Amino acid sequence: MITAAGGAGAPGIIRSLTHNDERRVRVVAVDKDEEAVGLYLADAGYVVPAPTQENYGEVIVELCRREAVKVILPGISYELGWFSEHRAELGAAGIKVAAPAPGDYARMDNKAKLYQTLEQAGVAVAPFLPVDWPEDLLSSARQLGFPRRTLVLKRQVGSGAKGMMILNYRADMGKILDQLQAEDPFRPRVLMDFLPGVEYSSDLLVEGGRVLAGAYRVREEVRSGASFAGRIACNPDVERLCAEMMALFDYTGNANVQVKAGEHGQFFPVEINPRLSGSVVLATAAGLNLPYLGVKLHLGEPFQIPTVAAGTRMVRFWDEVFTSPDGERFRWPKNGRA
Repeated sequence: MITAAGGAGAPGIIRSLTHNDERRVRVVAVDKDEEAVGLYLADAGYVVPAPTQENYGEVIVELCRREAVKVILPGISYELGWFSEHRAELGAAGIKVAAPAPGDYARMDNKAKLYQTLEQAGVAVAPFLPVDWPEDLLSSARQLGFPRRTLVLKRQVGSGAKGMMILNYRADMGKILDQLQAEDPFRPRVLMDFLPGVEYSSDLLVEGGRVLAGAYRVREEVRSGASFAGRIACNPDVERLCAEMMALFDYTGNANVQVKAGEHGQFFPVEINPRLSGSVVLATAAGLNLPYLGVKLHLGEPFQIPTVAAGTRMVRFWDEVFTSPDGERFRWPKNGRA
C-alpha cells in the first residue's frame, strides 16, 4: 500500500513496484482526495480520511485486511507521525510499516532537533539557531551575522519549501516580523546560513541505520520543493555525509537525505525524510529500484544491490489519466498499465 497517492512521486513509485522484473506486485493506493492520480494507476485505489481524523487508523487497517496488504509505504511526511506512533500495533497485525520509531521520527521531522542531534554527534552542520518565537528573529539573525551574511528561514516542521524565506541585506525585517507575529498559531522556525552551492537529494535504502544502497542525485531544477530535473552523480563526500547522518538513527527502510554545499564547497545537512522521495523513479531508471528493494527488505527477502548508472538524467513533465462516462479509469492511448 502506498499512501498520499496524489503526490508528484506516486506514478513513479507505482511504476517502480509493478515493473520490477521479478514478480507481480499488487499495489493498493490511498489518498484523502478522490482525484488523486495514484488511485487511477494502482491495482486498487481508495479514498480515506486524513490522518488527523479519528477513524483514519480503522480505515487503513480494514483496507489492509481486505487487500491482504503486507507492506505500507507512507507517501508524504505529514502521515509519518501517525504511522510511526502506530507501527507496533500494525506490526502485530502482520503489516510492515516503513516508518521510524517515534523517538527517531521526532528528531528527524524537526529540523532544529535534527541539526542539534547531528551537531552533538560531531557531524558538521552549517551555523543555525532555532526561532521558537517571532520575537527571537532579529536577535538570532544578528547572532548569525545578518545582514552581512545571507540566511535562510524555514519551518522547523514542514515539507518542501513551504514558508521558506531568504534573508539578505535587502530583506524587510519589519515586514517579515509582522508576518510571523500574525501567524495563529506560530510555527517555530530555524535560521541557518544560506548555502549557495550544489544540492544533492539522495535516495537510500537503510537497515538499522546502515546505508545498503544509494542513488545520489543532483537537483538541477526545483519547483515548490519538488525536483523537476536532476541527474545521478557520484560524490564520495556526499555519500560519506549521508552515511554519517543515517548512522545516528536505528531506522530500516527507504530514506531521502538532502545536503547542500556552502560557499567553500563543503557539504552540510539540510534534512532527512524517512520515506520514498518524489523523484526516486530516477534511481529506478538508473538501475536501482529502491521502492521494490524496500519492500523486499521489509519482507525479509534476500536481494542483490545492482550498480547505479551515474549520469542518468531526469526531466519531469505533466501527464494525464482519464475516466470514461461510466467511471472506468484509463490512460490514452490505451496501452496497458502506466
